[in-house]
Amino acid sequence: MSNLLCLLEMRPNERSAKQLQDLRAATAHIKFFQSLSADLHTACCKVMRLAEYQAGEVVFSKGDPGNSFCIIISGSVSALIPPNSTTPLTSLRPVCILSIGQAFGKLALLHNKDRAATIQTRSPTSLAVLNKADFTRILHRFEEKRLHSKVQFFRSLPAFAEWSEARMQRLVYFFQETACVKGQVVYRQRDLPDHVYVTIAGEFQFRQDLVGTKSANSLRKNEAVLKVIGAKELFGEREVISGESRQSSCVCCSQSGSLYFIPKEDFLKFYTKKSTQSCLQRVNDEKERWLHQRQSQILKAEEVISAVNLQSSPEARAAFRHSSSSLCLKRDLQKFSNLSLLAAERSKKGNVSVGEKSAFPAVSKKNKLILVSTRMPKSRKSVSYPALPQFRRFSAIPS
Repeated sequence: MSNLLCLLEMRPNERSAKQLQDLRAATAHIKFFQSLSADLHTACCKVMRLAEYQAGEVVFSKGDPGNSFCIIISGSVSALIPPNSTTPLTSLRPVCILSIGQAFGKLALLHNKDRAATIQTRSPTSLAVLNKADFTRILHRFEEKRLHSKVQFFRSLPAFAEWSEARMQRLVYFFQETACVKGQVVYRQRDLPDHVYVTIAGEFQFRQDLVGTKSANSLRKNEAVLKVIGAKELFGEREVISGESRQSSCVCCSQSGSLYFIPKEDFLKFYTKKSTQSCLQRVNDEKERWLHQRQSQILKAEEVISAVNLQSSPEARAAFRHSSSSLCLKRDLQKFSNLSLLAAERSKKGNVSVGEKSAFPAVSKKNKLILVSTRMPKSRKSVSYPALPQFRRFSAIPS
């Protein structure tokens, strides 16, 4: 890091070819530069300079003219805006937090406008800075293309299909990106909603706690998989709009995934558009109907498995396996919408053994009910998943 800062402290016109090569190698690990071609990366290294700030310093303020583009080398910053147009600039709230490898300041340069937000450091921060002329010459076309790509991504979502280009550009400014790994919790059931999410890549599973009867004197808590979603899916907006707590938990179920997220306050400001309200209302009504049907299926399956587990002796279970009741169970399970596997709870006190899979589609070794292949009806092909492990101890995102 010290070598990188020394190279950036030099005047750009005094850097030798060897020093430019060293600077490029020292910044190769930084996320922003990884997205550039080799030529653009080299061109940036020729002109960018170092700017350092202590914690709490303002890099620029809302309303300032746009004259620089900044890449964070170390530290982090907050983007601050007024809660509404009538609030004085002295009363600002954070919109997002940017850290190492992220860049800021492009919107004012792309549209030749004043700064839309105040940037304040959260810790001692080092920035690689390009002035307006160098940004326009080197990065303007690249950043404009990237912004257009992000706008088109959001416009592909039904809720934003009718939005204008200018309104979409304002919206995407508030959406930040985060990465997930398998088992990472986005939010938990009964959490208070604070963000709305859009999937970029990977798959995410929605789980809900259910209570099923184990015996006349005890209850057991089961966790059922309601659905699995893939890329370009908006979720979490229903609870934000209604003000309810989260109705289910959301967990990344692919090896990796990525999301856009927006704070609820900013989402609700854009939710005032009537076409967006009607579209989301229609989508949420459809989700409600589907989830109600899904929950009924899960409860029916739970009742069937609970009844079967009462057959405690091996002889009784063997008799059940070859009985007409077993055939009816198989037929009923096949009728469940979007359901190809059923993993039933298995305990140590005489419940169905692993060897008796001929009577049951699958048996989970975890103490929970799992229903898989649970996509909501869509045009793309459904994928089946095995029973997943318990929640891992990852912190909820965004951090």
